[in-house]
Amino acid sequence: MIPLGYQWYFCVLTLNKYGIYFHEYGMIRLLINSFLERVKKDRRGKKMKFKKILYACIMGGILFLSFGCNPRSNRAYLEKRIGTEMSRVYPTERLENLFEQFPDGFKIKQSFKDGAYIIHVELVATSKGDPIIGTISKVENKSREKIFEANFQYQDGKYQFANESDAAYWPYRGFLFEKLTLNRDILSKLDLQEKSYSMMNGDFELRYKVTNEIINSFLGLGDSDSLSVSLVGSNSNRGYYYSIVIENAEGLYFGETVSD
Repeated sequence: MIPLGYQWYFCVLTLNKYGIYFHEYGMIRLLINSFLERVKKDRRGKKMKFKKILYACIMGGILFLSFGCNPRSNRAYLEKRIGTEMSRVYPTERLENLFEQFPDGFKIKQSFKDGAYIIHVELVATSKGDPIIGTISKVENKSREKIFEANFQYQDGKYQFANESDAAYWPYRGFLFEKLTLNRDILSKLDLQEKSYSMMNGDFELRYKVTNEIINSFLGLGDSDSLSVSLVGSNSNRGYYYSIVIENAEGLYFGETVSD
C-alpha cells in the first residue's frame, strides 16, 4: 500500500511487452507509456534492445515504488514520530528536569537573528547536580565573524553571568521548551503547509502556519501574529536530536535544538 496525502491506495506494477502500468485503487494510470513503436513494427533483430529498455523500465518502476511509496513521508507517520519525541522535552519547566529524559547529559542550542547578527546560545549538561555550563556569542551574519563571546552557567533555576551586562545579548533569558507544549494531538490540529522526508539521509520536516499566544509572547510579538513553525528531526541520528525553527515575513528567525 502507498500513502498518498491522507488516504491509502493499493498499487500494483504490471508489465507486458508494450509497457509498464501503475494501478491505483479506484483507477488505472499509465506511468510509462508503451515505449518505442518501432519495437512493434520491427521485432526481429531488436530483441537485445527491447530487453535493455525493458530492464530500464523495471528499474524505474522499482525506484518509483521505493521513493514515491514511502510511508514515512505520510503526515500521520511524521507527526507521530516528531510529536512523540518532542513531547519528551516540550514542556520541561526547569533545565535540570531534562536529566529525567537524558540521564547521561544533554545539549541545548538556541539561535536568533538580531539585525545583521546572529546570537548563539549553547548549554552543555554532563552530570545531574552540577552547574550547566553555557556560552553566548554574537556573529556577523554575512562574514561569520565572531563579535562577542561570554560564558555563563545555569544552576538552581537561575542563569548566572560573571558580568551581568553580558546578559543583555540574550533577551529571552530562557528556552521555548520551558513554556511550550508539543505532542502528536496538537500537531494534527495545526495548519500544515509542507512536509518532507529524505530517503537519502532520513531527515524529515513538518512546517506549519501557526498563531500561538505562548510562542508570540516568548518572542515578544503580538498575540495575533502569524508564524511559520518548522519541526525537524532525522532517522540518521542514533540518539535524540530535534529542532524547532520559527520565522515570519518580517525577517524573524529563531531556532532551538535539544540533543542528548
